[in-house]
Amino acid sequence: MNRNIILGLLLFAMFFVGLQSAQPAAAVTKIDQFAIYHMGGQSSDADLIKVYRYSKYHVYIKEIHYNWDPKLHKYVKNGGSSWIDLRKISKTKLRIREPQIDYYPPLNTYKYTTHTATYYYWHTFRYKLKYGIPWN
Repeated sequence: MNRNIILGLLLFAMFFVGLQSAQPAAAVTKIDQFAIYHMGGQSSDADLIKVYRYSKYHVYIKEIHYNWDPKLHKYVKNGGSSWIDLRKISKTKLRIREPQIDYYPPLNTYKYTTHTATYYYWHTFRYKLKYGIPWN
């Protein structure tokens, strides 16, 4: 076989393996995290909110539920969690998707806005989520 062909195939294989080991261009990044203490801290419940950004058009919010353990004097996960998905689906429409308690398909709420999902989260949705204001 021709030496140039073998060298070309070897370079192509090295290039292909290099692409496989590279990090993805659209990596998920955590953009926000905060805790919500119910009833101003007078309750024994708390939620930890973690917000991830897939792109400026897609934001995923994870909510993990905690209960206060008086014997350990700290909050302990109670196994419950929920999620909210903000996704820009058209030029003027943002979909807010969240699970239902009785395990039906997720509830979809649509907001008409020209802003991206990231902008909507930081300027509108975060305040409502943090202070328990309904967003639909």
